[in-house]
Amino acid sequence: MTTTIVLHEDGSVTASDAAKLLGVTYRTVNSWITQRDDPLPTKFLAQGKGGKGGATRVSIADVIAWKEARAADKAAGQDFEDDDDQDDGEASPDGSPTKRVRYNLEKSKAKRAHHLAMIEEMNEMARRYSLLPVDMIIQITEEDRANIKAGILNLPGRLATRMVPLTDQKACYDEIRKECLDLLQTLKSGYDIASEAVENIKVERGQAAPDDGDEA
Repeated sequence: MTTTIVLHEDGSVTASDAAKLLGVTYRTVNSWITQRDDPLPTKFLAQGKGGKGGATRVSIADVIAWKEARAADKAAGQDFEDDDDQDDGEASPDGSPTKRVRYNLEKSKAKRAHHLAMIEEMNEMARRYSLLPVDMIIQITEEDRANIKAGILNLPGRLATRMVPLTDQKACYDEIRKECLDLLQTLKSGYDIASEAVENIKVERGQAAPDDGDEA
């Protein structure tokens, strides 16, 4: 099943499309946006007719950065544990009370090993072209969108001479519809975009794609 995602010129998508891209529900993305503490940034607002009823838009790059920051904060906090049995009996330079904590070295090492394993797995996926750079996908999608937009803007010029002798309304409709369908046929599918991204990566690496036998 093909899922249509609308990427706006400012790099934003609706919360609903963000949920599709991230593999979560709309309710999850909405909860990120509306939560009281450290909400997900929303820089864009698409206004409806009359400037009302707009849909909140978010930048996927902002979502990723926000999630990474929250994960880093959470990870940093988990490396330390309150030491309720110890009391410093000291105050900080500004006079505020202090609290002693214990650093959990084993937990930190295990977490680091887990993160390194994830990075290695992602590198392996990238090597086998099953993980593609987001910026490359966006670039290809934007180029495709620009070509479609140019084709639409050029429709009047291409149709002008052919429409002049036509007097039947249905014939005019059929001519316009044919042009639109031909234009839509040039729109890249998700598979086409992914394939083009793989080819671009091959050119950058100067390497051939791995054989099917290597992936076994």
